[in-house]
Amino acid sequence: MTQRVLSCGCGIFKRWKTVLLNTPRSFSSGGPDRAAQTSSRSNAVKETHISKLLTLRSLNNSDKQSRKLVLLFDWLYAKPAAVEKYCKLYHDQGLDVLTINGRLAHFLWPPEGYKLAESILSYTLEEHKNDVIVHAFSVGAYLFTLCLMLSRREPEKYGAFRDKVKGQVFDSIVLGSYDHMSTGIAVALPGTNLMKKPILQMMDVYYNMTKETTRDEYDKLVDLFKVDPIMAPTLLFYSYNDPMCYVPSIEEMITNWHRDLPALDVTSKCWEKSIHAAHLKFHQEEYLNHWGAWMTKISQNS
Repeated sequence: MTQRVLSCGCGIFKRWKTVLLNTPRSFSSGGPDRAAQTSSRSNAVKETHISKLLTLRSLNNSDKQSRKLVLLFDWLYAKPAAVEKYCKLYHDQGLDVLTINGRLAHFLWPPEGYKLAESILSYTLEEHKNDVIVHAFSVGAYLFTLCLMLSRREPEKYGAFRDKVKGQVFDSIVLGSYDHMSTGIAVALPGTNLMKKPILQMMDVYYNMTKETTRDEYDKLVDLFKVDPIMAPTLLFYSYNDPMCYVPSIEEMITNWHRDLPALDVTSKCWEKSIHAAHLKFHQEEYLNHWGAWMTKISQNS
């Protein structure tokens, strides 16, 4: 039944099937059987392909026994050069980075997303024993929340994950009602606006057919993200003109965190005009100032 529903969903989106399901999104070329391959991009950073979607970028000259691991959940169709800039920020702090290359299929069908979340949790709990820092962009925050949900549903297996997270950045997150999230996904799709309009209509058909597994699950994930955040220094970046970010929902969440969770250290920066998942590029000084202050808090809490 699961495969039949997933096939139906992919059929609805068949015009974008290659993009959604088959486009390679790793940083280096090669076929699908690249797990555990390693390469050196420079004298300082080594890449290890844990899987097709997980790439460890480790510093050759750092102490593996003590350094934290950054989980970087990238945005849809992120260009490697753009992701590299964020990785370098953490490498300059002496930290390794695990990049998580989510695909739209993980959002369209949560069971696929949970499979990726399981691989993330297994790696961070079994292979990498140190604490982690989270930097999630756009729908990457959805993949992170899948990890949180699994840690709640299977505490004996994954419950330790929450305690390992010592800081979190949420950049241009897609948060809001189903209508706002589906609009955001449509914006992220390739093609013209004229082509995207029928996509919204097809998404409604698809989600009505799969409501229990998709829309209902989204509601649970959003509620978890808003109501039970990890109590670690938290930084949010967003902008008022971003069509993928529903600002009223984000700001209501921040207000509630300040009111209901005074022990949660929350900082946010919103710009009147910026570009989705590109705030560092267009507001570099302000972005780095806030990010640097957040990193200082994490260092002081270590």
